[in-house]
Amino acid sequence: MPLLKAAHEAVERQDGEYVLCIHDGSRLNYGSHEAKRDRLQMSHQCDVGYELQSSLLVGAEDGAPIPGAPLALRLVVSRLYDARGQVLAEWYLLSALLDAVSDAQIALWYYFRWQIESFFKLLKQAGHPLERWEQESGSALFK
Repeated sequence: MPLLKAAHEAVERQDGEYVLCIHDGSRLNYGSHEAKRDRLQMSHQCDVGYELQSSLLVGAEDGAPIPGAPLALRLVVSRLYDARGQVLAEWYLLSALLDAVSDAQIALWYYFRWQIESFFKLLKQAGHPLERWEQESGSALFK
């Protein structure tokens, strides 16, 4: 994978023993900003805007960003249609995977990942606030 290869090469160029990968996912909501024509509908009709993902490698000693070559990415557009051919949902996925992995496979893997995210959302919001339990070990959750 190009991203992992770039990270490993950056680690080898560093003086320290470790580097840190800072990752952030953000949602920009522009539901009332009518002038923005490229907004995406996300979870429901009023949830309109953009989703952003970013990662940054920094040195563990000083927190300075570690430069690297830009990655080549490909855009995978995945659409879900109803029986009449109307688009029900549309996802834009960026991938650094090799071309040998099909767009359909990437979309399927994203679907699998999203199932996990949906399950954790259910655990957090539907009567199972695991973070509030403040357990000291994973095995304590199974009691």
